[in-house]
Amino acid sequence: MQRLLNQRATLSVKFTAKLFLVISIMEGNYHAYAKKPDQICD
Repeated sequence: MQRLLNQRATLSVKFTAKLFLVISIMEGNYHAYAKKPDQICD
């Protein structure tokens, strides 16, 4: 039982980290576009 809980916790941490990474990348891209709107028009 303990091993199953540990496995689930590890999976949850990996998922959370991946989700955070995706969000931070999206945020970074959004801010980059927001700062330079003239480059999007090209």
